[in-house]
Amino acid sequence: VCFILYNVIICCDSASSLYDRLCAVRHYFEAPVFGGEERPLNLLETGRVSQISAQAPILILPKALHEPVIGSGAVFAVIANSDFFQAEELRRQFPGAQILTCGMHQQDALTFSSFDGEQAVISLQAALVTLGGRELLPQEFPLFRREDTKRFDLLACAALLLLCGKSSQLPGITL
Repeated sequence: VCFILYNVIICCDSASSLYDRLCAVRHYFEAPVFGGEERPLNLLETGRVSQISAQAPILILPKALHEPVIGSGAVFAVIANSDFFQAEELRRQFPGAQILTCGMHQQDALTFSSFDGEQAVISLQAALVTLGGRELLPQEFPLFRREDTKRFDLLACAALLLLCGKSSQLPGITL
């Protein structure tokens, strides 16, 4: 799968800290994701998922929505906060999409194996397919974090970097 423009849509009823965090590190996402030229990241924030019309977007669901999440066509991946969303429910709503739950539960696709001060180790617990089509197997990724970065924001940023094939850069990034 190769997209000329890739769309990341944060689905949230109100402004989220994740939008600002992703904007601060967007240069990592826009660097050559596909082994060639840079691809722009179209980063949107909306509360109405049913109005989304983007080609194979990556949806990020940080918290519960006032309106139910409605699948609207092909979605490449859904990154969801497991405190508010269940993987099985999301698989039904977005058939064919990769579902990456993020949280503090053993069954989450991404969680922490350690979280201390300015460092964290993120554990990818389920294989995923990158935007470039490469399979990434379960493993751990150390990274640095800003003190004010919320746990879900850190996991969601890491999930997006992994989907973009940036696993080798995670240890050098401060989120």
